[in-house]
Amino acid sequence: MSIKQTFINWYKKDGVKSILQNINWLVLDRILRMVGGLLINAWVSRYLGPTKMGIWDISVSVASLFLIFSSFGLDRLAIRNFVNSDRDTTNSNLSVLFSIRSITALIAFLASGAVLQYIADGSQERIIVGWMISSSILVQVFDILTFKLQADLLSKYTVIAKGIGFIISSLLKIICITESLSLEYFVATYLIDFIFGFLILSIIFIRKYPDLEFKFSKTVFKDYWTTFLPLLLSSLAFIIYSKIDQIMIDRMIDETAVGVYTRAVKLNDIAIAIYTIMASSLFPELTKQFNKGIKDLNKSYERICSMLSGLSYIGVIATILLSDFVIEILYGASYAGAADNLKILIIGMIFLYNGGMKGNYLILLNKKKIITITSFASIFINIGMNALLIPKFGANGAAMASVVTLCFVNFLINFLFKDTRIVGKIQFRSFFLVHFIKKYIL
Repeated sequence: MSIKQTFINWYKKDGVKSILQNINWLVLDRILRMVGGLLINAWVSRYLGPTKMGIWDISVSVASLFLIFSSFGLDRLAIRNFVNSDRDTTNSNLSVLFSIRSITALIAFLASGAVLQYIADGSQERIIVGWMISSSILVQVFDILTFKLQADLLSKYTVIAKGIGFIISSLLKIICITESLSLEYFVATYLIDFIFGFLILSIIFIRKYPDLEFKFSKTVFKDYWTTFLPLLLSSLAFIIYSKIDQIMIDRMIDETAVGVYTRAVKLNDIAIAIYTIMASSLFPELTKQFNKGIKDLNKSYERICSMLSGLSYIGVIATILLSDFVIEILYGASYAGAADNLKILIIGMIFLYNGGMKGNYLILLNKKKIITITSFASIFINIGMNALLIPKFGANGAAMASVVTLCFVNFLINFLFKDTRIVGKIQFRSFFLVHFIKKYIL
């Protein structure tokens, strides 16, 4: 059988075509935001300078921590519950999720704003920006609509709605630059991105699912409530080792250092975004293999780990070679230190790509305790490593701490639990691409 015919047969398999179409829309969204957002962000960064950008970045970092609390980390569980859900089930899940998110978002908004006001050290500009950024938590309650669309492989509607919001926001940023406006106006465009995106998404969602009604269910609420802690900690752990470093740099160095370091983080986020697209789209396949049995699940997990590990190697090598050139072209000499930060940060993507799907694997096996322990441990390790390394190596120390945390949470900790040692062995083989070497080379 020819390679072409093999590909055609694979493409025609049940579910593959719809999954790939869903991936294409998600990829389109990420490309729009990564390319367009990168260029706009570079222009804005050059205009505002490292100090102003540092103020903005610190506010986003703190708000992101509280956003995770408001979301309860329930995205994966919600998507699972929405898969093949009927009208009543959809309404029950939406009602419970809206109720939970509305209350927690309000609390998170107030807490985030209060923290940012406290660490502003009396700076009126930092206080205003902090409260403005924190208000985005309230708008993002509508993220739950995307869970249903994703479960039904209808991500194109999310992409269209949020894409329009992003384009409007980007155009307004350009106007802010040409009109020489202050930082607060740029932050307002950040909020407009969310507001327009979710407003359009709500209209699309109501038309797509016209039989919506509030139907609170104690059973559904209990399901989310009893499951939220490990998922919350897992999501919180990721946010901490991707955001807490910026807060600690601000406290231990200054906001200018944050502005420089975060430019490296923004570029590193491109790799994370690509992983997120693939992980979200591969989770349904992992679920399908789990339903067949543990052997099929392990085979699928190794295949996925090997594929993602191979992609990470390509990205890491390319980034290390091009980082100095890219930082200079995009941001200019005032952000030169970001190149070294990026070279270190990108190494962590090897561990994320290799073992990031482990959380989904453990959810399928209902190993919530391991997720909880891992999340707690990673939080303490990341904060401890930042406290140890930032005074010695500056912002590079924060990048090192991120790499160490990713290595621990996604790989090393597997060998501490009996239930995950097989996962550790699979991931170890995947570092060397054993699956693909056996299948395509030997």
